[in-house]
Amino acid sequence: MDGLDRLFFDSIYQEMCKITNNVIFPDDVPSGLVNVPFEFKLEGEKLNFSLNCSAGFLGVRQDIIDNEYVVSPVIDWYIVNQN
Repeated sequence: MDGLDRLFFDSIYQEMCKITNNVIFPDDVPSGLVNVPFEFKLEGEKLNFSLNCSAGFLGVRQDIIDNEYVVSPVIDWYIVNQN
């Protein structure tokens, strides 16, 4: 990334995230999850399930590696029954 790209993306980032007094409020940060509704049908049983697949950034975890605290993102997926 050259200087012009960096300037462009930094200005977009500053517009998206309202940082005041070195504070980011949780409502200013997007969730990082994508939700996709779908139906699972069992023809022999004639059962229909309305499900939702969610994937993306779920949170962070903290580990100790070589006597240092390391914070890593938790990225995963899960399926939930919508009923």
